[in-house]
Amino acid sequence: MIYLDYAATSYIKEECVYQEMDRLFRTMSVNAGRGTYPASRQAQKLIDETRAQIASQTGWYDPSDVYFTASATQACNIVLQGLSWEQGDIVYLSPYEHNAIARVMETLRLRYKLQIRLLPVDGDGYIDLEQTRQLFRTYAPKAVCAVMVSNVTGYILPVKQITQYAHAAGAVVISDMAQALGIVPVELTKDAPDFIIFAGHKGIGGPFGTGGFIVCGGKMPEPVLYGGNGVDSRNLQMPLTGSARYEAGSSNAPAIGALKKALEVLPDPRETLQREQHQIALLQKELHGQRGICFYPAHRIQEQFTGILSFRLRRYTPEETADILSAEYDIACAADIIVHHMYMTFTEPEIQERFGSAWEDIQRRKN
Repeated sequence: MIYLDYAATSYIKEECVYQEMDRLFRTMSVNAGRGTYPASRQAQKLIDETRAQIASQTGWYDPSDVYFTASATQACNIVLQGLSWEQGDIVYLSPYEHNAIARVMETLRLRYKLQIRLLPVDGDGYIDLEQTRQLFRTYAPKAVCAVMVSNVTGYILPVKQITQYAHAAGAVVISDMAQALGIVPVELTKDAPDFIIFAGHKGIGGPFGTGGFIVCGGKMPEPVLYGGNGVDSRNLQMPLTGSARYEAGSSNAPAIGALKKALEVLPDPRETLQREQHQIALLQKELHGQRGICFYPAHRIQEQFTGILSFRLRRYTPEETADILSAEYDIACAADIIVHHMYMTFTEPEIQERFGSAWEDIQRRKN
C-alpha cells in the first residue's frame, strides 16, 4: 500500500515507537501515581517527562501547563466547554477549523445563542489580516479559534498575527495545532494563543490515544470530565490545580511513553516542512499538465503550505477518484476532498512512476 493519508494519522511510525509501545504495555500498564510501588511511580515519572518533551517541542517554558487527553477532539471539548460563555458572545472561527472545534462551537452556539463569525479571507482563501483587525475592533470577540494548519489544504494560517489582534480586542484565543506539531516549527511565547490543542498520532508520529492541550494564557477552564485520578480522593470535587484537574480516569501510560519516544526521534520540523514543500511542488508539477484537475487553492504560495495537496477531477467525485486510486493502484488517500500528506521521501522519478500511470489512466477513462 502507498499510504498518503497522513493528514488523518501517521500510519507508518518509527520502529523504536512500536518497540517502546510494546515494552511499556507489558511492563507499565499500571495506574500512574496511584500507588507507592515502583511501577506506579515510574509510570507517573514517564508521563511527567513527556509533558516536558511537549513543552520543549513547542517552546513553552512550563511543562505543568501541559495536560494529556485521549485525543485532540477530547481536548477541544474540555477547553471550549470549560470556558465561561454568556448569551450573545461573539466568536470568530477560521474557515479551516476541524470538526473537533467546529462541532463543539455549533453545540455552544445553540446552547448560548452565540454569534459565530468567520475570519475573512481573500479571493484565494488566505486570511485577510487587515480586515480581521478591523472586524475585531468593530465587533469585539469573546473568543477566536484559529487552526494553525488546515487538514484539507495544508494552508499554514498566520496564527501569531491573529492572536495579537484578538488579544488587543480582549479575546481568548484557541489554536488547534494537531495538524502542525512535528511538521511546522512552533515557538510559543508569552504572546501565544491562550490554549494550544495537540495530537500525538499525527505529525509527531506517536500512537492513537495521545493528545492534549497547553494552557498558555493563565485562563483555566472549568472541568467537564469528572472522576478519579488518585489525588485527594476523599474530596468529591475535582482538584483546583495541577494535572489532576483535567486528567480524570486512568492515564494511558504506555501510549504516552511511546509518544515520548516519538518526540525523542522527531526530526527538526524546519527540515520536515522544507522536504514536504519540495515533494508537493514536484507532485503538483507532474499533475499540472493533466486536463480536468482543479487545485485548491488555485494559486498556491508554496511557503505557506505543508505537504498536503488538495484537488479534484472535474468529471469524478472525490470518492470515485479515491476508489480508483485504492482499488487499482493501492494508493490510500482521503476522499472528502482528496488530500495527500507527503511524509515519505519521493524522488522526482518515483513521483512520475507512482502517480503518472494512474493519472494517465484516469484521463483515458474520461475521454
